[in-house]
Amino acid sequence: SIISDHNKKIRGTTKATNQATKGWQSFGKNMRGALKGLIPLLALSEIVNAAKAVNDLTIQYTKLRGAISRYTGDTGPALEESVQQVKALEKTFEVSTDSIIEAGNAAAKEFKVSFGDSLAIIEKGLLAVGEAGGQELLTQIDEYSTQFADLGFTLEDFVTIAAQAS
Repeated sequence: SIISDHNKKIRGTTKATNQATKGWQSFGKNMRGALKGLIPLLALSEIVNAAKAVNDLTIQYTKLRGAISRYTGDTGPALEESVQQVKALEKTFEVSTDSIIEAGNAAAKEFKVSFGDSLAIIEKGLLAVGEAGGQELLTQIDEYSTQFADLGFTLEDFVTIAAQAS
């Protein structure tokens, strides 16, 4: 009869649904087991990545310290202060550390000020020109410090003039 056939189909569908549900439950249990084993590996991977980032940063700071020390002769706390100033200028104005060091060193030597003082004055010039003119300002300070110092300008005056020209 039609009802009997219909009931057989429903029982068959119910049986298939129950088997599929059991299959998914088994799959879920297997996935949870796999994830439990994978989580420590993911954590280890993150630890390795973090250690690599710390190592890269350490190398970067070591190179920066060496470069500043070679240019300025600074050591100890004066060197650490210079490193922090250079990194702050690099991050704030998106200019290269090499350009900052070269401009700061040229300005310090020609205008007879400390490297730290030259960076503080250069910072004011960078604030005046913003990110777009920062690299140009540093290039001008590096290239023309000798001429402006010979003409009797102060570093502050020179940076103001160079910032207006950038």
